[in-house]
Amino acid sequence: FSNSGIGSHRTPQHAYEWNDVNIINGIGDIVIDLSNTVLPKGEAVIFIRNMVGSIKIFVPYDVEINLCHTSLAGAVEVLDYRQGRSFNQRLDIQTPSYNASDEKVRIFTSNLVGDIEVKRI
Repeated sequence: FSNSGIGSHRTPQHAYEWNDVNIINGIGDIVIDLSNTVLPKGEAVIFIRNMVGSIKIFVPYDVEINLCHTSLAGAVEVLDYRQGRSFNQRLDIQTPSYNASDEKVRIFTSNLVGDIEVKRI
């Protein structure tokens, strides 16, 4: 991934080597699909800072997550948690087995305006 002012980011549709993600973007949607990679043992990290646009992260069922999300305006759909469009929010969600898991992903996102969606695949 490269940082950009305008444009969307997406992980490849084919198998790829995992590298921790650090994206700074102005306007555009971001899609991270973890089903096409092998995560390292321990904690993988995703940092996403976006001004305007949606963020979608797809996580395999056997990977635990810890999410810290901040947004000025946007809706949230993270696993079983849903919140309609709200303003000036901070959200912290951790799956129950996160601390004991060998494969886990720590996700930090901030979005000025836009929705976030984290789903199991």
